[in-house]
Amino acid sequence: MDESQLKETLMNTDDVLDMLDQLLEKWDEAWWNEFWQNTERNAPFNVDLPDENLVQYVQHNRID
Repeated sequence: MDESQLKETLMNTDDVLDMLDQLLEKWDEAWWNEFWQNTERNAPFNVDLPDENLVQYVQHNRID
């Protein structure tokens, strides 16, 4: 396996986090501010519903 393949291989959580950091570093604060202001975006996190995990915790009495 050559070095270029090693750089693209995800072997553990740190590798994934490093990859995500590299992917996201090109967007500055202004880009993110505009991104979060657009509430019409069709994205799974832009729904007017409670978080599924939170619903499960409440339904199973795991939250007081």
